[in-house]
Amino acid sequence: MTARSTSRTGTPFARAAAAHASNSGFTWGGPKGPPDTFTGIGPYALLRAFRAETGLPPHAYLNQIRVRRARGLLDRGVAPARAAAEAGFADQAHLTRHFKRIVGVPPGAYQRARAQ
Repeated sequence: MTARSTSRTGTPFARAAAAHASNSGFTWGGPKGPPDTFTGIGPYALLRAFRAETGLPPHAYLNQIRVRRARGLLDRGVAPARAAAEAGFADQAHLTRHFKRIVGVPPGAYQRARAQ
């Protein structure tokens, strides 16, 4: 790597990408276009910088954010299907798969355990 590419893939770009990803309307093809149009670096360099900063690739990081948001909704008594939709999952099955992998129990069981 050259000095220029090292400075362009350093933590400031990864922090900017992580901040962009944590916004609720995150999509790679959003209003600003693909990532290289608003960061000035290529997609693979951005992925490496993002992973170096957050410890996760962007999609896994986004799933963590969505599961965290769903947990908050479940804690407030929102039904799992509605929590899935509001957290940005395609359906309840997608929420259940990621929730169980990250939290350890399905959303319904989590909600019942928290209610007791």
